[in-house]
Amino acid sequence: MGKKGFYLSAEAILSMALLVSLLAFPLPQQSSYLNDLHVFKKENDLLLLWQQQGSTLSTEQMQGDFRFAFPGLSGKIVLDGIEKPVGAGQNESIASEIVFFDGLMQRHEIKLVVFKS
Repeated sequence: MGKKGFYLSAEAILSMALLVSLLAFPLPQQSSYLNDLHVFKKENDLLLLWQQQGSTLSTEQMQGDFRFAFPGLSGKIVLDGIEKPVGAGQNESIASEIVFFDGLMQRHEIKLVVFKS
């Protein structure tokens, strides 16, 4: 009877030591790829919104939408070859692009670039 209790106690002590050693390791820093993925998703959502607006889209409205979606960040919007900067920055960037046809079958191309801070 005594040996069974000893083995259970030794197993419990070993398990607790393993748990403590695992908890002692520092947590990894949050990777920037999750932030990049979040920015990429927001870019694509914004491009889809602009695509739905079609020919009623204005560059002033697009710049306002950019500032709302990406507060504190800068970038640029390219609408049918016309580039409109939003803020100032030339850092590493994340870009998305959409090509679509409006109701009048006119081709439109929008490129959205967000500079990392």
